[in-house]
Order: sequence, then C-alpha cells, then structure tokens
Amino acid sequence: MRIRPYLPSIEHKSGKVLLTVIIAVVLLTGYLGYLYYTVQNDKTETYATSKQVAQKETPLMSVNSVSRYHGMHQYDIVAGVDDNGVKGFAFIPVTDEKEESVTYVTNTDMVVEEEMLNIWEDQCANCTFIEITPAIHQGVPLWEITYRDENNRYVFDYYKMENGKRFEVFRLQQ
Repeated sequence: MRIRPYLPSIEHKSGKVLLTVIIAVVLLTGYLGYLYYTVQNDKTETYATSKQVAQKETPLMSVNSVSRYHGMHQYDIVAGVDDNGVKGFAFIPVTDEKEESVTYVTNTDMVVEEEMLNIWEDQCANCTFIEITPAIHQGVPLWEITYRDENNRYVFDYYKMENGKRFEVFRLQQ
C-alpha cells in the first residue's frame, strides 16, 4: 500500500477551484441581469415619447396603457380615452422615417374586443384561447387573436378592427 505524502498545495488547489467557480457564477449572473435589463429598457424606451405623440396628434386625453406590436414594422400602441370618455387606440410607428403617420381608431369606429371574441368563438368552437391584442399591418388596424386550434397548432389570427372580417392567419406546427 502506498502512502501519499501530505502536500499543502493540494488543499489550496481545491479552494482555488471553488473560488473560481463562485466568481464565474457571480459574473455570469451579473451579466445575465444586465442583459435582461438592457433588453427590457430597449423594449420600453419609446413608450414615453409615444404617449406624448398620441396625446398631441390624436383626441386621447388620458392613456391607460402602452404596448409594442412587432409586425413588418414596429408600432407602439397607446390605449386611452378622449375627453368625451370614448376609448381608442393610437398606433405610433417606431421608426426614424417620417413617412408613416399615426393611425387612430375609436371604439365607435370598430368592433370592440368583446364583440371580436364572440365572433372568433363562433368560428373556432374547439380552440383554446390565449390572448387578444391590437395590431396593425400596412396601415390597417387589426385584432390579433392567439390560440391553439383543434390540431394543437399555435395560431395567430388577424381580424380587421373596422368590421371583424378575417385579414390574415398564421398556423405554426409544433
């Protein structure tokens, strides 16, 4: 049987490895936190400006929410109420180009969310609803309804806000 002599360098080596792993984990966690913060900040940095633009260029007096739509172009969607209490959406293009203008739709000029859900439910009885959000494509205000259909496909269904007619649909297979 071989007896191993005591070497102090062996004990210090395992301590160094442990310290290196702890430092690596702390640095990685810090970097991931910074990355998350940066992504979230980039996503919402235009919200304040879009809110001001909506209140300046549309009848909206108060803002209830601001969200982002990513289609062919990015839009900030500002939901609010005008001075008569009528709800509406302002679609603010997020671009440096001045060619796109603000699109504004009121509840009186569109199929409201609850009505749109009723229309959709009549067309898709065996589907699992996920969410409904406002959207816009080529200047046309839309409702984006996300759901799982009877074949378990993830579906993005777009309906025109003005009349509730289907505009476009995307079905994704798993």
